[in-house]
Amino acid sequence: MIDYLFETGRDRYEDTPRDIWLIFSAAWEDTLPYREAFQSYANERENFHFVPTVSRDSYLTDWKRETAYVQYILAKYLEDGAIDHQSLPAEFERHRSEPPPRYPIDARLDALQLEVYACGLNAMVSSLVDAAERLGVPPEHTQFEGFG
Repeated sequence: MIDYLFETGRDRYEDTPRDIWLIFSAAWEDTLPYREAFQSYANERENFHFVPTVSRDSYLTDWKRETAYVQYILAKYLEDGAIDHQSLPAEFERHRSEPPPRYPIDARLDALQLEVYACGLNAMVSSLVDAAERLGVPPEHTQFEGFG
């Protein structure tokens, strides 16, 4: 999917680069497929932001990057003024503020301009789609497919 975006020029709109974010999750660091390839894209392309997160590795290793589920990482990288903090569920607000983002990415996400493609296990996809809606992503900007 990421290769396709770049090969077909879908990372640009009216000849202007679009920010492409990949928030990619696994239980363990060594089960993050294609991690090196995605990191290479992030190093080579200013508009590609790779945010891997692992939910269990921090218990057994020295992983110092993101450790929350994808929906919470999405909330963490939103622009500060992009959401109404009063209507944000407590678990999202907690993840937005502690700890601060662990990747040195200057760009931030604007929920109203965001297009979300969620793919993975049904439970994760359902949670992410629900979170995107709660965070203000228009439903017509969300596509998803789940399995398992």
